[in-house]
Amino acid sequence: MNFAFMFDQSLRKIAERDYAELENLNPHVATKSTLTLSGSIIEALLFDALVASEKWTVEKACENTLKSMIAVAHASGIITEDRLTDAVRSSRNLIHPGREIRDNVVFDETDAEAAKVAVKIVMRQVRTWASSERQKRKIAAALAKLNPDQIEFLLLFSLPKPPDSAQYEHPFLKFSVYDSSRELIQNGLLKREEAEVLNESETIRLVPEAIGLIEKVVIKKNIQRDSMVLNYRNIAASGRGGSGAPPHSSSRL
Repeated sequence: MNFAFMFDQSLRKIAERDYAELENLNPHVATKSTLTLSGSIIEALLFDALVASEKWTVEKACENTLKSMIAVAHASGIITEDRLTDAVRSSRNLIHPGREIRDNVVFDETDAEAAKVAVKIVMRQVRTWASSERQKRKIAAALAKLNPDQIEFLLLFSLPKPPDSAQYEHPFLKFSVYDSSRELIQNGLLKREEAEVLNESETIRLVPEAIGLIEKVVIKKNIQRDSMVLNYRNIAASGRGGSGAPPHSSSRL
């Protein structure tokens, strides 16, 4: 299993080490070891995500239990399922015989098998969250470097759609504003919907992960729509022989 999605290299090495050992354990024979290693891996995954998301500091994460990490990670949307982690909630107590006796911790191979499954599920969900988090960071970095043309283009999404379907969905655009969408697509803020037939228009859509940040940083209010049809006949001349942005020109996105 690849733990490259984790943010902290030290935690990643611990998770990789423990997972390699866990894979060699038979939960029917090494029941306690399976439970404790599963808990350690899940804790490393959640520790990393909670700190990376700035829900907790490193110090606070060190002070809290796996049970608390699971609850906060679930509430924060880092993981979407917490019931499968029941088997490992008390894994720390298994490390100390006194706590195991005091808390009357009872477990068997069924719990160990469930714990191994929980590791894979939590890992998949944290990986999905981490991928989205990195994309948001990339988007935030791009928004911090917007030029005036890119800002003007993004502001188009704050305009309501025209009531008449025959009307242009955007005002008369300077070609430089239209052309700025090229870099916005490259930076992960926009995406172009591929048309089956080339015509005189194209549809540009906001990337879902970018919407909240664009509302906060650029538009500073709710967007009116997440997509827009750009019509080449309504784009200003590019200065290259008076041409605008015809569908077959090199200026097409």
